[in-house]
Amino acid sequence: MSTAKTPGGARRVKPAAKKPATDRKTRSPKKVAAPRKPAKGPKPDPFRDFVVDQLREVQGVVARSMFGGHGLYRGEAFFGVIYEGRLYFKTDAQSEVAYRERGMDFFHPKPHIYLKHHFEVPADVLEDSEQLAVWARRALAVKS
Repeated sequence: MSTAKTPGGARRVKPAAKKPATDRKTRSPKKVAAPRKPAKGPKPDPFRDFVVDQLREVQGVVARSMFGGHGLYRGEAFFGVIYEGRLYFKTDAQSEVAYRERGMDFFHPKPHIYLKHHFEVPADVLEDSEQLAVWARRALAVKS
């Protein structure tokens, strides 16, 4: 540090020039980390995007990544699963009948994993956004 006199005669201390940061062990200049790359967004999934678009009549539906697929939510209410190009909705004893009558099966991604209260949505329902909205609202009404 050095000192200098001010016009009034008082001394002012000048700070010393900063030295570059060094690694204490090696006494070599610290390496500056490269800036982080921005976080990647969700992987493109045309089927997920199609399903969410078809459900546009049901306000607030979002698909969240989970276990290799996506969960369908409206707010905190979980009501469906998108997995390997198929859509499954939550059912109860009454709504399950409509799925079984159409020959649909419950969600079972692996032989030892299954959700017996989530049934595959028939293709004709999936392709008709108005009908799909009716089925989605029925799934949202199912109590956990």
